[in-house]
Amino acid sequence: MKTITSVDHHIQRAIICQLSLAKEKRFSELKPNDLESNVFDYHLKQLLAARMIRKTESGAYELDMLGLTFIDGLSSENKLQRKQPKVICILALQNETGDWLLAKRLQQPYIGTWMFPSGKQHFGESFEEHAPRELAEKLGLKAMPLEHRGFVDIRIAQADTLITHAVGHVFYARISEKLLTIPDDDRFEYSWHSLSEDVVVTLMAGTKELHDLLIHNNSFVSSINCSL
Repeated sequence: MKTITSVDHHIQRAIICQLSLAKEKRFSELKPNDLESNVFDYHLKQLLAARMIRKTESGAYELDMLGLTFIDGLSSENKLQRKQPKVICILALQNETGDWLLAKRLQQPYIGTWMFPSGKQHFGESFEEHAPRELAEKLGLKAMPLEHRGFVDIRIAQADTLITHAVGHVFYARISEKLLTIPDDDRFEYSWHSLSEDVVVTLMAGTKELHDLLIHNNSFVSSINCSL
C-alpha cells in the first residue's frame, strides 16, 4: 500500500496545506502573488504526477488519495509531522519446558538487551494479519495458532527524555523448538530463556513487566512505564 511520508519542497508543502483547508481551490487562489506562474505550475505538475493532488472537472485542484494520506499524518495545528507511538505486535512464545523465546537486540536503541520478538504494524494491515506475518518473517512459522492475550502501552524514558513509546497487541503460543527456522537477521539473535528470578541475561526495559503480566493474567490491558 503506497504512502507518502514527506514533501520536501516548501512550495509543494504550501499547496498541500492550502488544499487541506478547502474542498478545492483554483490556480489563482493557490499561487502566491510574488511567485512566477511557470515556477508554481512546475510544482503543481510535480504534485499531480505524484498523485498528491488532482484536477477536478471544474478545473480546480483538490487533494488526491496520497495527499489525503499525507495530511492525515500531520498536526492539525501547525501542519508539521508529529511523532506518534509505534504500533507493534509482541510474540510471547514458550517451548515444551516453559522457556521463553527472546530476541537479543544487535542495534540501538537498547543494543545488547533481550526482549520478546516484536515488529511494527504495516500501514493498512489489520492486527489479525500482523502477528502471523511477523511470525513467518522472523521465525519461519506459518499457520501457527496464536492466542491474543492482551494489549500494552509501553513507555521507556531516560532522565526527562522519552525514548520509546509503543502500543501493542500481545500474542501467545506454545511451540516446539524444532519448528523454528529463523532466517539470518543482522538485527536480532534468538535463544530460549527461563525468565526465572535468577535470569542472567540483560532484559530490555519492560520485558520483565510484560512477562509478569503473562504469568499472572489470562487477559490484560496495561501500561508499562520504565526509566533507564
